[in-house]
Amino acid sequence: MARYFKNPDSDQVEEVDAFQVLAIFFLGAIYLLFAGLWRHLLIWGIAIGLGIFAGPPWMAIPIAGLPIIYCFLIRKIVADEYLKKGWVEVPDPKLALKKAAPGAESLAE
Repeated sequence: MARYFKNPDSDQVEEVDAFQVLAIFFLGAIYLLFAGLWRHLLIWGIAIGLGIFAGPPWMAIPIAGLPIIYCFLIRKIVADEYLKKGWVEVPDPKLALKKAAPGAESLAE
């Protein structure tokens, strides 16, 4: 089920859904880079570095395991990042935008 977060300053609404799961599975660290999840990018890099340092048989564990583990965690990670930045979780983005601009309806009529 998708979760929606609204920026109280700009009324921008972002959705946290299955897109993040697919992006982390197929793009891995590239998604973390573009999403600005620096701490998790560092964790990803350290795990891959340790796998490379350990050698070929052990390298498969972080290379195959990290995307699978992050598939289960990424939605909570992204949601927590929005909350840390001061965004507010809203149940429905359409209702949140209507509440933000009640005068807009009266102007349109």
